[in-house]
Amino acid sequence: MWEWSGDRALDGLVAAGVHILRRGELSKFTFDGAVQDLIDALVVDSVRGSEDQQDWTDATEVDEWVRDDYDIADYFGDLPVLTRWVYVEAADVTGRLVGLVETGCEPGAIVVDVAGAAVESGRDLAEFSWFIEGGDAPMSGGGRSRLADIGHGWLMYDKGGDQDVETQVWPNANNPVRITEGIKQLIVDAEAFVPAAFALEPLDPEQTLSADERSRWSDLLREAPAGLIVACSENVQEILRAELSRESPLYVATRDAIREPSSLLGHRLLASLADAVERENPLPLMFGAWLTGD
Repeated sequence: MWEWSGDRALDGLVAAGVHILRRGELSKFTFDGAVQDLIDALVVDSVRGSEDQQDWTDATEVDEWVRDDYDIADYFGDLPVLTRWVYVEAADVTGRLVGLVETGCEPGAIVVDVAGAAVESGRDLAEFSWFIEGGDAPMSGGGRSRLADIGHGWLMYDKGGDQDVETQVWPNANNPVRITEGIKQLIVDAEAFVPAAFALEPLDPEQTLSADERSRWSDLLREAPAGLIVACSENVQEILRAELSRESPLYVATRDAIREPSSLLGHRLLASLADAVERENPLPLMFGAWLTGD
């Protein structure tokens, strides 16, 4: 087993030739910077496939890695991954490193928190999170879905529910159309058209609100029990606005309400948003009960 430690300068990693992840090399990276910067410098050698415990003689250490591999295989299901016995400690992430491979695509590396059953690397392009805690809600719980650029031209979509997470991976992460499709799928799957409008549309562009009214809107939007964060290019956001406006009446109604918050529809939306925050239940807000004043 060998270890590599370094700061934010990754030249030494490549110069030493230890940036190539091969089968049969048990290793550990300790990095002071962001894990995605480290991952972008790594190369997954997919020759000989996944690790095989028969390659190793230290049974105690191998047993631990093999247990992790079972959990990783269960998490990723049928996705094209191969295991590498590599451990990463970075400023923002700690976990196992796994290779992602598909014919015709450059292999990529991702970091997995095995115990937490979550992919911890990647640059988020969109994230939707929600929680329900109110006593009058039909259920309680929460969830998180994210679309991330995990490097080497790959997108990863984690569709999170109250209990399970479904993971998909797609190539062409640098294609704005592919990114737009991924974020839109996240929004549609989560029925997050109202949070999408909150994230993508400007509040009161005509400046009709007083300072106190604008502050109230901002506070409630920040405290809402369901929210979407979009961190992609303005080009992608513009395409999203156009497609959601064309395909979702609920998005259009929310868009119009926050653009004209002094309108009747704006007042109804604000009241529903306040109710969602107070009751810790976003469902009536998300499903558009406020459209009719119910």
